Amino acid sequence: MEDKELIAKLQELKNIKPSNTWVLLSKQNILGNAKPVMQPAYKSTFSSVMSLVMAQRKLAYALASILLVFGGLVGFLRYGLPQSNVPGNSVAVLSAQAALSDFKTKSQNLATVAGDKSPSSSRPLAVKQAKDAVKNLEETIKKDPEAAKSVALDVNNNKTLLNVTGEDEDTAELKASENELYKTLAAQLIKDLEGETLTPGQKDQLATIKEGFNKKGADYSVTLRDILLLKASKESKSS
Repeated sequence: MEDKELIAKLQELKNIKPSNTWVLLSKQNILGNAKPVMQPAYKSTFSSVMSLVMAQRKLAYALASILLVFGGLVGFLRYGLPQSNVPGNSVAVLSAQAALSDFKTKSQNLATVAGDKSPSSSRPLAVKQAKDAVKNLEETIKKDPEAAKSVALDVNNNKTLLNVTGEDEDTAELKASENELYKTLAAQLIKDLEGETLTPGQKDQLATIKEGFNKKGADYSVTLRDILLLKASKESKSS
């Protein structure tokens, strides 16, 4: 082959381009036959749309939950708890316990002030506050007599703190309110005992208590004490 012909053949070889199939096969051989993982563009777009939709839905649920809680709180503040849905009418018991706590605090404060030998300008205020606490507790029990059982013992144990002397109007009103509180408690506890199973001896004790309760000018603090003693004796025998 002449030089001119050889040169012409080499120039023809330079112009030859590899086919697409050859290029792909070469790439696969170089990369170890690994197939590149490619996500179609539409999948990425779909995922983004779904993420946005789910985020909006979660936000809507969160807002709905907040509105429900807020609505329930407003209803509670406006109307209070429905007593029919509260087991054991615990709303009344809680009210009585709150009134009892105030009664004990004011009674202790009065005892502290009354025990001070030096004259104190705070005594009239302490007497008035104790009187108001006693009256409030009595009214609370009258609204729901079932609450009497939850406070009777504490009232009996704190009654000595209310023993103050004096001729002023507030002191007289305190003593009258105190006696009415004991009467209200005693009346409900007697009613409770009448509905319970009693031994013959316990029935006799209850009859004696009722007799003293119905006397004119009765000291209802004594009646309350005797009822609590009867209840304690009854519970100890049944246990």
